[in-house]
Amino acid sequence: MTDIGFLLFALAVFAAGYTLSALTSLSAKSFLTRIAPLLESPQIQGLSPARIMGKFEGYSLSIEISKQGRNQPLFITVTLFTATPFSMKISPEGGLQKLGKDCRLLSEVEIGEPDFDERYLIETAARQKVANALSPQATRDIVDGLFHVGYSCIDVHEGAVCLSFDYPDLSAYFNPDSLRIDIKRLISLAEALSQAP
Repeated sequence: MTDIGFLLFALAVFAAGYTLSALTSLSAKSFLTRIAPLLESPQIQGLSPARIMGKFEGYSLSIEISKQGRNQPLFITVTLFTATPFSMKISPEGGLQKLGKDCRLLSEVEIGEPDFDERYLIETAARQKVANALSPQATRDIVDGLFHVGYSCIDVHEGAVCLSFDYPDLSAYFNPDSLRIDIKRLISLAEALSQAP
């Protein structure tokens, strides 16, 4: 390939990547515009990552859409800002997590419910508080409901409860009605966690 041919090829690859990135940003912004009516005083900020902030039933909320790499799916994070009594992370337990537990590389909390313990990896320093918080069936049902629709992680930090979701196409899953249900589940989970003994 000649130098000019290589230059034209490189330019074409760059243009295709830029166009894909621009389309992803536009679809993220149009998605955020579509869900804005869910929130009180919504504010859309930026394109990469695209973010909307506002209030939902009195809670401060942020929804951020980003892309980790050119051929990676969109990464969506829904953050509910609220006081929480501890930090923890819950994710579906797959083969890699089971291997990590078997090799004693991961330490997890088990709450004494075999089906739940088998499905999820729970990481926290507040073992007893988390076990108490997740012991009611209603709380476990909320967690199951969030993972059933495809969320990949529930992350609880001091001051925030976050849901993460890897999804290649915003329009295929997210719409205002399904997102409203997920946010209500997230609020129910945050309230259950804050009331745990």
